[in-house]
Amino acid sequence: MESISNRRMSPLKNAKSILVVSAEMGRGNQRQIAGISSYAKRAGWAVNVVEGRHFGNKPDFDKWIDIWQPGGIVVDRQYSRQALACKAARRLPMVIWGGKSAEGLPRRCIAISNDPVAIAEAAARELARTEFPRFAYVNSIGLPSWSREREEPFLHAVASMGHPAVAFTPTSSEAADTVRFRDALSRFLRSLEAPCGIFAANDLTAALVSNLCSSLGLTIPDDIALVGVDDNVEYCERSEVALSSIRVDLEGGGYFQWRWRIRHGAARAARRNTASSAAEKSSRCICAVARAGLD
Repeated sequence: MESISNRRMSPLKNAKSILVVSAEMGRGNQRQIAGISSYAKRAGWAVNVVEGRHFGNKPDFDKWIDIWQPGGIVVDRQYSRQALACKAARRLPMVIWGGKSAEGLPRRCIAISNDPVAIAEAAARELARTEFPRFAYVNSIGLPSWSREREEPFLHAVASMGHPAVAFTPTSSEAADTVRFRDALSRFLRSLEAPCGIFAANDLTAALVSNLCSSLGLTIPDDIALVGVDDNVEYCERSEVALSSIRVDLEGGGYFQWRWRIRHGAARAARRNTASSAAEKSSRCICAVARAGLD
């Protein structure tokens, strides 16, 4: 796998290649690219990665496509607007990672994202194993959309099991300020009746919940059962108490993206459905796929 920065750009014309444009090489993006690379290698394709931060987060798709001559492109949602505005990019099979709607997509394009319902239901099943009588959901600081999207499915899943559940949803001022967020979350945790199972929006939030529980005299897992999302080693294994986490199969999502590109090149029907990643039968790695229509 090769990458380019503002210091080195080597042309790979006349080669079967995939261009991956990522905002930055965070852990999640690395796992996604690993999945793309796994399938591409089997199919005999090269994977070329552009990290947008090296270019001031000002993507130049015309230039990059001219240099690499890719057979297809994978784009971070952050750069989807620029990619869709580029005629050269629109002519290629394109996958938008983190995109959720097929509306406005060109015919040779799909959008793929993690399915919040599948994630929330997996968390509910995991917590139900504790046989605790009540549950709660904790949104992430900043109140990002992906956090809110997991709230209602979790509350619904728990209710369908016959258990009460509440959610911690910070106000806009609390969500925007770390100290206010911690104070509000501490008050919420203090109000819970133990034992209680908590689903945190992600592992960072779970680690914060764990720390606050310790300061409040709530023990894990006796008083509080805690589950996060992402299976992030930094938080799950290095916190005072080992955290349980729902692993989102980003590698499989990347694998699915380029399997779609190589096998189909384009979607065949205008529809939104759910499709799993590499391990298609796993309840923990379901992705939502929005496909543009094709004749």
